[in-house]
Amino acid sequence: MKKYRVVINQTEYVVSVEPLEEGEQIQAAPAAQPVQEPKTSGNVAPPTQQEPARPAAPADPSLHPLEAPLRGTILKVLTQEGASVNEGDVLFTLEALKLENEITAPVTGVVAQVLVKEGDSVDTGDILATFRTNG
Repeated sequence: MKKYRVVINQTEYVVSVEPLEEGEQIQAAPAAQPVQEPKTSGNVAPPTQQEPARPAAPADPSLHPLEAPLRGTILKVLTQEGASVNEGDVLFTLEALKLENEITAPVTGVVAQVLVKEGDSVDTGDILATFRTNG
C-alpha cells in the first residue's frame, strides 16, 4: 500500500492507495464516515460539509419559482421586483460551461422576488426569482 499527500481546496489529506487484483471487487466505505481527519496547511480552515443555504420554494400557491436549470454564474439580471413579465421573456443570462444561457419567465405575471444578482454562482435547482400570478 502506498501513501500519497493530496491537496484539495488548500486542505491537505494523506491517503493510502493499494492496487486491486484482477477481478477483485471493491467495497466503498460509507460516505458519512470519514476515513481520516484532514490536516490543514498554514492557517486555512478545513472546508465545511454543509450545503449552502438555498431559498426554499414558496408555500403560497400564487407564487411560482424559477429554478436554475444548470450550475453556473449569473452574468445579467434583466428584470426587477414588481416588473410585469410574459411567459418566455428573457430574465437572466447564466454562464455555464463557457456558454451563455438565456433563462426565461416560466409564467405570465409579476416578479415578486429576484433572489440573485450579477456575479452570483448558482447550482442546479437554486431559485433565481419568484412570480405572482392571478391564479
